[in-house]
Amino acid sequence: MVSSTPVTKSGRQPVHPLYNKELNDFRYLLSDLHCNLINSWKDSIQVFYSKGTDSIVETIWISANTTGFEHRVEVHWKKEPVKLDYVLSGFEMNVSGMPDFIHTPGVKFYDPRSGLAEKQVFGDRSFAAPAIIYQEKTDFIALVPDLNLINQFQVRTMDARKDYFYSTNGPFNIPMKEYLRTMPTALDYTTDAGFTSKPVMSFGLMDTKIGFHTRYIRDEADPALIKTVLANRAVYGFTLLLSAQAAPMSYSIVAEMQWQKFGRSNFYDSSGLSMPFIEYVKSTTSAIFNPVKTADNKPVEISGGILDIPVPGYKDQGSWLEWTENGEQRGGFRCSAPFWNDVINNSPYWNQARDAIGLYYWGKETGNDTLLTAAGKIINWCLSAPRNSYGLFHTVYSAKDKKWGVGWTDPPNGKSVLFLRDAASYEIPALSKTAAHLTDFYLRAQQDERILNYLEPYANWLVSAVEDDGNLPSFVSLSMEPSPLLKESAHAAASMWFLALYGRATGKNDYILAARKIGDYLSKEIIPSAKWIDAEQYNSCGAKPFTYIKDSLQKQWYRGSLVTIWALNAYVALHQATMDQECLYWAAKCADYLSFTQCVWKPHFVFTANVFGGMGTDNSDNSVFLDQRQAELAQPFIYLGKTTGRADYIERGVAAGKAGVKLIVQPSHQKNDIFPYPKFYPVGMAPENIDHEATPQCPMRTHPLWGEASAVYTGLSEIYRSLGSLYIDRERNWIIPTEEVRFKIPANRKNKHILVVSNGLELPYLSYPWQMKRSISIREKLTKKETVQKIQFDTENKTVQVKL
Repeated sequence: MVSSTPVTKSGRQPVHPLYNKELNDFRYLLSDLHCNLINSWKDSIQVFYSKGTDSIVETIWISANTTGFEHRVEVHWKKEPVKLDYVLSGFEMNVSGMPDFIHTPGVKFYDPRSGLAEKQVFGDRSFAAPAIIYQEKTDFIALVPDLNLINQFQVRTMDARKDYFYSTNGPFNIPMKEYLRTMPTALDYTTDAGFTSKPVMSFGLMDTKIGFHTRYIRDEADPALIKTVLANRAVYGFTLLLSAQAAPMSYSIVAEMQWQKFGRSNFYDSSGLSMPFIEYVKSTTSAIFNPVKTADNKPVEISGGILDIPVPGYKDQGSWLEWTENGEQRGGFRCSAPFWNDVINNSPYWNQARDAIGLYYWGKETGNDTLLTAAGKIINWCLSAPRNSYGLFHTVYSAKDKKWGVGWTDPPNGKSVLFLRDAASYEIPALSKTAAHLTDFYLRAQQDERILNYLEPYANWLVSAVEDDGNLPSFVSLSMEPSPLLKESAHAAASMWFLALYGRATGKNDYILAARKIGDYLSKEIIPSAKWIDAEQYNSCGAKPFTYIKDSLQKQWYRGSLVTIWALNAYVALHQATMDQECLYWAAKCADYLSFTQCVWKPHFVFTANVFGGMGTDNSDNSVFLDQRQAELAQPFIYLGKTTGRADYIERGVAAGKAGVKLIVQPSHQKNDIFPYPKFYPVGMAPENIDHEATPQCPMRTHPLWGEASAVYTGLSEIYRSLGSLYIDRERNWIIPTEEVRFKIPANRKNKHILVVSNGLELPYLSYPWQMKRSISIREKLTKKETVQKIQFDTENKTVQVKL
């Protein structure tokens, strides 16, 4: 199925420059080196390669838990200093190159700021959960880098990780730590190798130049790619998975393996946060509901202007605006961008209705009336949005002018940008996502009948708009004409999500049937090949033409994670409404593909923040870590884990829900190396993500609901309401911590129902511990119910025996 084929000129076309061994003498392509079998055991072999005086030993053994092989490659150089272009393990794949499913860390395409697609590979700043996965009918091939070895064997260099095809100098940048200029690793997959008509995949030590949002460029003739290595030894490894009898969508095997091999140890062995959940809620609430000032009471200057400058006619309450209209109190969180700082909106990204649910939950949990009344004001504002006769509603409110706009983007009318104040078309995913969150508020927070009444016309229109194949338009004009734009996208998932929730809330089957019809479309047309196309590829940071649907070199879709999140939520909502077990199967497929966007390790070369558990964005802008959409994964992942008996889903949901909190500016985050290099923002606030352009960066805070507020009001609330601080299911043998809690089961204990619980915010878990009292909630699942007990730690009482 794969072979390490030597590179020889085929006469068909020139050898791809990446595999041209004649370009310089500092290339080590294992398949082209002289080799001998030096050891053979029952389950493993060792192969010796040589090039001049240099040697490489590759150990290969049968993987214990998968249908594959583990590879460990160890390089020894005789002379120092070492000059290195690359060391690569390459494989020719005995397949057609026309896959039913293909996944790599990114797409390849031409951009003048990044160069030719043929010169692009995948650098390790795109390595959240890296893999090359190919499936053609029942033939399945996957190459999965060993992330533990990348961290364990850091190959120091003088000059790696510093070359840029496109300059990224700007106010967000953080100086690189020179000792972290380690030799990078990289993956590549190409159908254009030249020496064969078959696809070729490779992995090893290799540097690149960074192109625009974000491409990894190899100009093979450029001597700058030859690095000076400050060691005479290097090690890398990978797992090669092979099957000729694979089930459909076998990518799930890789996702589960990556969590077991890399994610789980990070989840249980390292501290993620430095304060109790409730303290983050208090800190962020104070930061965003009060005037935004520096420590010396001055305005906060950010790139582009002043952060949350007061809006004339409104009380200065920082990120929050509120007012009374028609005798009703309304409010919402405004955008942080100075040019849009009076705008309150609901979008496919941040969404007022979503965080109203968390505001309400924390308000009830802590007895905080400010949070409860804020939730109510948001709902009032949402329900005041003007509607047309079909129920389609406006989503943008300019507070300064007290005017509503239809939407914030208008691609059908040539405005493929964000942050408009009005539009001539309705963005259906934005409407359906807002409607889903409003209905969720009704189901889980407060049964306000106004919500169902307001949304009924829109729900009815959606039912009528579902096409015969189950798809929906992404945009509709003001005259209700559907646009063909993004017809191939997976945007219908947002409407499925809303209809499933609305059908459950109203008890009306028409909405459930419409949701099922959309679900059938997704399960046939989207999920099998992971055709997760969404608008973010075309109107956000790495914007490109709408004609970019699939890259020609890899046959890979341009994919986004927003629609995958919506689809996961949609199948979860449909399962809650119907208890149909098939919904869990498709939800799991959505969750498993999303998992390739979740960071399952802590890369040593990323120092801006602790990125474990955080999310990326899409497979074009693929160097982003800790993007604040991660809060939206907590609820569906935890639900899926509980209902399917998969602890890894629960662990992933917790890790994602906590990830956004790591970016909140806190003195204890700086001291404990959680987020040591914040820029611009005061305590309690957070940026949108980090390292956006494959370089150390602390970017902007676009919106509180795509930052600190989403992190605490959505991420932490979903974790705490479902799991408490420590979740126990004895029947499944689960003990899963969510807050910083450590536990152990006493050896040789007489009472089997005793657990020793320690305060994970103390030494030695944190270098700078939390030195105040804290209480935790232990939630235990019994046969048909869950019980909750509270325990308290203080400065003297750091370990407690808990009776289960």
